[in-house]
Amino acid sequence: MNSQRKPSSNRKAWRAFRKGQSAAELAFVAPALVLLLVVAADFARLFFVSISVVNAARAGAQYGSQSVITAANVAADTHARRARAQFLAPRGGV
Repeated sequence: MNSQRKPSSNRKAWRAFRKGQSAAELAFVAPALVLLLVVAADFARLFFVSISVVNAARAGAQYGSQSVITAANVAADTHARRARAQFLAPRGGV
């Protein structure tokens, strides 16, 4: 009846085996997780650039739809663009 119980030396060996197995599993999974993180960051950058291009196209269409008189007011247009750029500029820090 006592034959089912493992000696203490086997328990220590089993614990060491389990720790090594966990390290090996982490070594297999960590590169995949890092790759997933890099891909997610790359897609985020892609979407950011896409939104910027759409906004630039919208601003160009808005400028092109103005009348000759309002389009000739370069000083007001430049001031409005700078104010909008400062508003949309990324803030320092996260």
